[in-house]
Amino acid sequence: AGISYEDDIDQAMAVIENLAKNDDRIMSEPAPVLAVGELADSSVNFAVRVWVKGADYWTVYFDFPEKVKKALPFLLKKVPPSVTNSPAICSTTKEESKLGFSIKLN
Repeated sequence: AGISYEDDIDQAMAVIENLAKNDDRIMSEPAPVLAVGELADSSVNFAVRVWVKGADYWTVYFDFPEKVKKALPFLLKKVPPSVTNSPAICSTTKEESKLGFSIKLN
């Protein structure tokens, strides 16, 4: 997810982390990874990596970025005008899948 340079990084990361922890489809082990993925021209973009069961892969793939997009504007000072979802499809097994994506809000 991405935020404006004017916004609070820690607060935005806490919101995304909380969304992951409260989504029953996202596994707690291995723990989700949330990091600053890019310092872009007009936004600070986060990289999010979570583990899900194979059966939940596509629903989380599409649903979680939407949850982030809906949650972040409540704390942002300046909401960037457009959204680009750039998913990274990672290795998959029958039992679990690693789902990674970056969301740019710029």
